[in-house]
Amino acid sequence: MNQFRHEDKFVCSEEEVQLLRSRLSSHGIISERQNYQVASLYYDSRNQESFYSKQDGENLKTKLRMRFYDNNFSHFEIKEKQGSKNRKKKLNLKTDSDMNILNQEEVRFLFSGPVTPSIWVRYQREAFELKTREESIRITIDSSMTFKKPTSSFYEKSLPSVFIVEFKYIKHFDFLEDIYSSLMQKKPTSFSKFIEGVKCFYL
Repeated sequence: MNQFRHEDKFVCSEEEVQLLRSRLSSHGIISERQNYQVASLYYDSRNQESFYSKQDGENLKTKLRMRFYDNNFSHFEIKEKQGSKNRKKKLNLKTDSDMNILNQEEVRFLFSGPVTPSIWVRYQREAFELKTREESIRITIDSSMTFKKPTSSFYEKSLPSVFIVEFKYIKHFDFLEDIYSSLMQKKPTSFSKFIEGVKCFYL
């Protein structure tokens, strides 16, 4: 696993996102990659352990997902959240075969039983990054979220007007407070794309 890092997440309007881009530019932070598509297939156990660990407010939460960028398979990964910090581990798998993920030893120890595909989540992403000699911060803006069941051939549910902004860092940057002020003094949220997708179809 990578080391834990902070992830401050905000649910924003389009107006707030425009203010954020302007504030980032004033600090010399420019977009490293604009408008690429991210899609994730989340897995869960029959008892929906990933879903309920989040809903029940457990301190340590685990998610398993297969990730695609611009419709191209990228990797499987395990994501752990402890309090307000997260860390990820990419699994050494070269294909998007479900059987590969089910046979991984790391996965078998995470859940009480077998895992199966739970929900697809797709969205557009814009990414910013600032690096110094000792640290870095990555900022992402996600929009046009859509969801579908693993058995469906098309995305059936959407959150078209919601923007999710995330600040991902290990060490706090002094200028973050100035940047956060562009978000109308919002408080960080625990919004989860996985949880929203499951709620759309199963609750």
